[in-house]
Amino acid sequence: MMALGPLLAVLMTVGAIGFVNNSRNSIRAEFDRLGRNVVLMGSGFDGTAATLMDVEAVERVDALATVDRVAAVGVVLGQVARTRADGQIIGERVFSARGVTDLLAVEGQGLDRADEANALTRAVVGTEVASRIPNFRAGRSLIVIGSHRFVVVGVLESTPPTRHFDTGVFIGTGSAHELFATDPGWAEMFVSVEPDAMDATVSLLGTVASPSGTPPVAVRTIGSLMSAQVAVDQTLQRTILILGALAVAIGAVGIANVMAISVVQRRSEIGVMQAIGHPRQAIAAQFVIEGGVAALTGAAVGALAATAMVESAARLGGHPAIHDHRLAAMSVLLAGATGVVAAALPARAAARIEPAVTLRAD
Repeated sequence: MMALGPLLAVLMTVGAIGFVNNSRNSIRAEFDRLGRNVVLMGSGFDGTAATLMDVEAVERVDALATVDRVAAVGVVLGQVARTRADGQIIGERVFSARGVTDLLAVEGQGLDRADEANALTRAVVGTEVASRIPNFRAGRSLIVIGSHRFVVVGVLESTPPTRHFDTGVFIGTGSAHELFATDPGWAEMFVSVEPDAMDATVSLLGTVASPSGTPPVAVRTIGSLMSAQVAVDQTLQRTILILGALAVAIGAVGIANVMAISVVQRRSEIGVMQAIGHPRQAIAAQFVIEGGVAALTGAAVGALAATAMVESAARLGGHPAIHDHRLAAMSVLLAGATGVVAAALPARAAARIEPAVTLRAD
């Protein structure tokens, strides 16, 4: 019973910190798949721009000597994607795209090559849309946008900067213009920049994309997005550590209560020990050791359980686990020390019991 408080406190603290570290590792791997030299530009991120960048913005940005590739996304207003069989909505937004499947990872065929061949019925979908299509097969599954059928040729890989595209459908610029009379323009651009020229290029991109400043274009680097994520994780870790410390304190109160009850229940035993010559310090030390061992045992079990949970979660997520062994060791030692401190007061009370009074009462 005494070990339960430290066990839960260490399990919660080590486990939660482990999950945060592994989540950060997974997100970093996703950013790396996109490439840390990719810059995000938008007049309104998430495809909600009221005013689009003009159609020539891509050419102006692509003309920069330090730019390798450019992908652009526009918005096809008023359209959703539905299943062919029963008309269920599977894609909440439809985007016109240029260069997206070349720069951003796509499973299956690329959209741009198909669009250049004037195949106006091809589409690429986000991961969430693909999961909603019954018996989905790239190159075979059909969806309906407006009154037009599209064959889904690929799935856009989900990464943190493109997560808002998971429920979107991409069609070529030719399809958007011919079938839906979409005005040309771009809500977002993804720009691959030469790593050595990142800072200089980033400072120019906003002005090059929108020389007049209308619409204003925001520029974000993968590094800045990762820094923001790290700041959030650090705040979360500090919060978890504070909650873990409170849990350890509550566990200490539990140990003190259990030890106090134990002293009352073992008054006769304590009296006999004193009567046969056990020093008071030895009796007090016995209770202190019991409290410390109980806390250490519970904390060690909690740390092992947390490590196993983090390892299992990482394997399910398909990435290597990150274990903070120093945190686990410090948590166990702190819990043990707290158990010793919590048992000190009951131990002192046990040492003060007079043997004559106890034996007379019995």
